[in-house]
Amino acid sequence: MAEQFSQQTNSLLGLQKEMPLPFSTIISRKDINAEIAASKEETEKMDFSTLYGMAIDQEWIVPTLHNNSFRLTNAPEKPLSEKELTPEVAKQLTKGLLDQRAIEDVLKMARTSGVNLAMKLADNYRNIQRNNETFASYGLEGAAAVGLAAMTDPAEIAAITTLTAGITAATGGIGTVPTAVAGGTVQTVRGLKKAYSVSRALKTGFAVGALEAASVESIRAKFRYDVDGGDVMLAALIGGSVGGGLNAATMTFAKRAKIKNLARRNAAGDELTADELRFLEENDGDALTERMIDEAEARDDFEEPEARGDFDEEAERTVQQRGKFKELRAKNSSFVRAKKSDNKYTRLAADIQGLNSTGNVDGSAVRFSASERKTNIEMSFRTQFDRVMNVARKEWRNETGGKVQEFNVLVSRAVRGIDENPHPAVRQVADYVQESHNKLAKMAVDANVAGFYSDTFRDMPNYLPRLFNYDKIDSLRTKLGRTNDAPFQELVEKAIRQGQPQLLANVRRVLEASATRSVTDADVDNFIKRMAKGYTRTILRNDLPKGHAGRGVEFNIEDLQRIMSDEGFSQTDIDGIIDTLTRTTTVKAHKRARPRVVLDESATIEVEIDGEIQVLRFTDLLEEDIENLNSAYIFQMSGAIGLAKNGVNTNDAGSSMETLLRKMDDEYDRLGTDAAIREKEIQAVKFMYDGITGRLGFDDGIPTTTRNSLRRMREFGFATYMGMSGMSALMEISNAVLEYSIPVLLRNTPRLGGLIRKARNGQLEDGLMRELEVISGLGGDVISGKTTRSTRYEGILADSPYKGDYNKWDEGLGQLREKTALLSGLSTVTAGLRRLSMLNYATTWARSMRQGKLPFSEIKMEQLGISTKRINGQPSMADRIQSQIREKSTFRNQNTLLSLNVAEWSDKEAAEIFQLSVFREATQNVQEVNIGSVSPFMRSEVGKTFFQFLSFTLASVEQQTMRLGVRFAKGDAATVSKIMLGAVFMGYMMYTARVNLNAAGRSDREDYLEERFSDLNLAKGIFQQIGAASIFQYIMELTTGAMAGNTNAITPPALSLITNGFSTAANLFEGEMTEREWRQFTRLIPLSSLYGVRQILNGLAQEAARFTD
Repeated sequence: MAEQFSQQTNSLLGLQKEMPLPFSTIISRKDINAEIAASKEETEKMDFSTLYGMAIDQEWIVPTLHNNSFRLTNAPEKPLSEKELTPEVAKQLTKGLLDQRAIEDVLKMARTSGVNLAMKLADNYRNIQRNNETFASYGLEGAAAVGLAAMTDPAEIAAITTLTAGITAATGGIGTVPTAVAGGTVQTVRGLKKAYSVSRALKTGFAVGALEAASVESIRAKFRYDVDGGDVMLAALIGGSVGGGLNAATMTFAKRAKIKNLARRNAAGDELTADELRFLEENDGDALTERMIDEAEARDDFEEPEARGDFDEEAERTVQQRGKFKELRAKNSSFVRAKKSDNKYTRLAADIQGLNSTGNVDGSAVRFSASERKTNIEMSFRTQFDRVMNVARKEWRNETGGKVQEFNVLVSRAVRGIDENPHPAVRQVADYVQESHNKLAKMAVDANVAGFYSDTFRDMPNYLPRLFNYDKIDSLRTKLGRTNDAPFQELVEKAIRQGQPQLLANVRRVLEASATRSVTDADVDNFIKRMAKGYTRTILRNDLPKGHAGRGVEFNIEDLQRIMSDEGFSQTDIDGIIDTLTRTTTVKAHKRARPRVVLDESATIEVEIDGEIQVLRFTDLLEEDIENLNSAYIFQMSGAIGLAKNGVNTNDAGSSMETLLRKMDDEYDRLGTDAAIREKEIQAVKFMYDGITGRLGFDDGIPTTTRNSLRRMREFGFATYMGMSGMSALMEISNAVLEYSIPVLLRNTPRLGGLIRKARNGQLEDGLMRELEVISGLGGDVISGKTTRSTRYEGILADSPYKGDYNKWDEGLGQLREKTALLSGLSTVTAGLRRLSMLNYATTWARSMRQGKLPFSEIKMEQLGISTKRINGQPSMADRIQSQIREKSTFRNQNTLLSLNVAEWSDKEAAEIFQLSVFREATQNVQEVNIGSVSPFMRSEVGKTFFQFLSFTLASVEQQTMRLGVRFAKGDAATVSKIMLGAVFMGYMMYTARVNLNAAGRSDREDYLEERFSDLNLAKGIFQQIGAASIFQYIMELTTGAMAGNTNAITPPALSLITNGFSTAANLFEGEMTEREWRQFTRLIPLSSLYGVRQILNGLAQEAARFTD
């Protein structure tokens, strides 16, 4: 708006838009001031008292208000229309005014309040202009008069003295600025970063520095064209010295006077010394604002009393976790490590981020962690995307015969707006992606995620993460020449120019802001080329953070600033470039809300490759697989929302994880905590945070090639060893069934077969089940992508939003994983059992509502995160949930629950708590490993590879063994005993079935069965199948194995593959192999452990051994 008004003003005055100021530059301001000074010498020279009187009239607040009383008391007249405000009228009104802002103010007054008030304002501004010229002409004497007047304003002294006393009385000295004084949030400050005009400064809320110094200065700014947002921020920043008393305040006035004097001299054309120029540069409006923001954020000066950003009150309420053996458990669980801390802030960080499976010692309801919220959101959005994607892609492939990758690229281009008329199936997915991304963005706004506001994506209707694909870029650089950056720079420049129609005008404005001469078209063009060069270098540089994969790399504004600095740009130019390229000011925010370079992603140029002219597209530099891009967006957004929901990284001041870590450090210092304990607890907190935000995938320093190799070993190991994982998943039926009452089981268990069958195609006819799947994000394992389909037993959903440097071999291994999970029954059994668990859970709530009692025991309700305590006669959360079920749910025959209608609940907090409890119940009964249930090593690349399936067992210590153990000890022994007895029975059934399947086709079948069904092996086999007891079986294997001299218990799948491979190769070389050695060889074949395949391979091994005898 300010820019448009400025252009209108210049147009009225008949000026070309590229002229920075409406006066001739043939005669310099220095020459004009010299003439004024000369004329002064010809007349009677003013003495100091006269100059001081002039300065008082201009600087003091009361005279300022008096001189501008016409603006406060006179009623507005008829404003001038654009037709009436001709260039001639405008020139007459502004005659003699030299400052652009003064001219704009006068013309604005004419447009809004009429000619008479505009003329009075112009007279007032001309008087200020004459006074400033007079002060400048008298040199040091004039500066001293202004400085003394500024330091002796009674109104300002009174305000500052009063404020000093108030702050000192309230705080014992000025530490951080209390909210009553600050009156705003850091976001308000950030909004002032580029408040060049006083109107913007006032509108955005200069109260962020609302010490009285800033308030007084803002009054001057309201009525004087030569006081702007920078002066307000200056007063706010150095006005903070009031805490030191009146002497410090006096020094503040002196510094402000010096700055103003230097600014006037500089504007007048006087030559300043190097020290004076540096002083002025360091204290200009922008520099002061930036410094103020940095210092305010570092101190958390602007916290609001009720803001979620205040961790102190929450930390005071934190308590220890239930359960014994904390020291031992802490070695395995990052959550336990942090939760058992004596540091209240560390305990708070644990509660915020990780799953508390056992409960709190004070009996309070367990908090829903950011990691759970993240997984809940992520699973829900991924499942819904895959539903739409699978149907549409199948339709497109049947019609066109195209490949999966082609379809994925077409969808991404449709979302970006590059393809405006895509195939209907492509458009269907593109529309869904845009709709779901908008929904996630709204969730981020509602959760107060840092940087997200209602208009965050207003100017980006075709938003899609811009991830650079370095495999593609590297291939292009090989074709175009490794050192030939020119084509890339040309492409980037064209994309920027096409994406910003106002680029020339914007760049000119940036240059004119600091120009000492007229800005030419060549200057503008050169500046744009330099911008493009800096952005191109940011794309092409290969010094990415360690661990970045070849695909899916997204640099941020900080990276661009660093490259610009390396290119030799000044900080002022860098700021201008960033603001121009992004069309916004940079703020601290989540990366999905940060400004990014505005450009046209459909830009193309022609290049010569191998003697042929080819088209180079900007999208040739980008990741275009919509599955990768969508997963990246969902991953990052779900983590950000989960954290913000728990008060971390929000728009509120003092809510950042850095703030919480700093408070942890301060508390450790106060407690005198041992350095080793401190380091381990901080590591646990950071580990959970990195898992939620996706940093685990990048920050371990593992080279990309090594990372890829380890991942491929895991892929191969899964496809080779997990062929019977569906049987292991069936073991969790005891949790999903025996947790609930007999009437509930009689009603729902017969539906289990149908739930599992329908899980294969992802279709659900049951309305209640559809609703539960939507609110929980669970039950869609079969139709979800490779990651959600096959990593539950490896203990992760994903460690990073990007799948990495994938080639055709990787795609093949991914498909093997997918087939293994599907054919083994892992996907379908997991989906079916979770659906049954959710169905039983909802039915139990409905039944308890009718009976007027709690659905579960007190300890289970605590672990579920639902309070049963009624405080001061107010209903508990359990009461509120039952009330909503009573009012909103739909039943058949007043008995069978058909729908909960959670979306219609009027108590939104109860609805959210219930939805999250559904998710927690299902992912505890049918275990989903939580980031807090394992240690950092188990999530490292080495740990994931060499202990591939052990994370699930180790996580079960918290999520099964300790959870059920605490329930048993706290009054829920009957239910826990029922679950464990059912698990023993299921363990016997599964072990028996597994042994008999493995025995089929073996020549030593009878001996094998006798050995496997010995009392000791039978007991071990049953225990191994039970999640809550599997850790004990592992410990027993580890102990007895060490005593017997074998390492079977700790031999990881990846290492087994290697050792078996070498052993087989040696046997083949020798030319003789036994049946056992042939079986060992067949175990190296992917899918060899599947039902039926293992039996066939056993028979082939038997025949091969006979053949080689």
